[in-house]
Amino acid sequence: LITANLSTTDSINSLTRKLLDHKTDAILISAVHQKALDDIAEQGEDQFSTRTKIIHTITVRVNVENFASDKVNVATEPFTVYISGIDASSDLFGMQRGLSDVNMLVTVNPTTHEVLLTSIPRDYYVQFHGTTGDRNKLTHAGMYGIQMSVQTIEDFLDININYYLKVNFATIVGLVDAIDGIDVTTDQTVSLRHASGYVVPKGTSHMDGRIALAFARERFGYSSGDRHRIKNQQDVITAIIKKISSSTVILTQYSEILNQLSSSLSTNIGQEEISSLIKLQLQSMPSWKIGQYRLDGSNSHGPAEFMGSNENRFVMEPYPETIQTAHNNITAILEGKPLSSLKLTEE
Repeated sequence: LITANLSTTDSINSLTRKLLDHKTDAILISAVHQKALDDIAEQGEDQFSTRTKIIHTITVRVNVENFASDKVNVATEPFTVYISGIDASSDLFGMQRGLSDVNMLVTVNPTTHEVLLTSIPRDYYVQFHGTTGDRNKLTHAGMYGIQMSVQTIEDFLDININYYLKVNFATIVGLVDAIDGIDVTTDQTVSLRHASGYVVPKGTSHMDGRIALAFARERFGYSSGDRHRIKNQQDVITAIIKKISSSTVILTQYSEILNQLSSSLSTNIGQEEISSLIKLQLQSMPSWKIGQYRLDGSNSHGPAEFMGSNENRFVMEPYPETIQTAHNNITAILEGKPLSSLKLTEE
């Protein structure tokens, strides 16, 4: 006979600390929290999962409603897609919540054949949708699900988001390899920390999936840190769009691309929308123009709730003028105005 005494604590951090300090025999946490604890441990100590043992797993299934804005005819109407990049290699369908380290909006006008990439820093200090009181870091919104990230961005940018894509490491590696690599132009030579120090020279380089991912993750090799990482992420997405929209790739590798993405991508974009975009490309083979804009702010510190603890953390205090510019840019593309009329981030 096994007996157990149950108790609760005020945060995940204090709960896990009791286990690690042998003040309790077992705890119940979500897989999302375990992954987040592992991410924190990367700063210098063994990961939480290597210091503990899972003795039982409970599977909980919930129905997720389609919360995004009304769908559109993507072959004729402009639309915006939110890309949420999860800093993990695990199966997305088993990790529907987690820190969103990449937050990018892709606004597409299929009539003018122009695309606007708008990136938001992971540490942007914003008010979560439906909340009051302290603000929080945008990356933490992912812990409450993709819906919180989408609706929070819609709130502070005053826009509508039609679709979302949730991707992880495997998505980028698989996609880039499926299209036989991409060509990316870099503004300086950099050693990639996540590719065993592989050096990408200044200029144009051909990258496979592993190098493209490491390049998109790199921040320590730049004086501007995460700001430059965001630029790298936009450059990788730009190169992918250009490669996929070429006639050879669309005609010969369509099935392989979808097979590569099937287990590492979560989206509310339906098969009908995907087919419409492919048909549009094959009918006229347009050359797409791509513009980039990156929101910015000042480095600061403030209370940011994470796993029950509302400690002061590093945050980025938004520059209001960049929020307004991002809103204006997205609205302009949706209204059919050309990229040349927008205020874009200088390369």
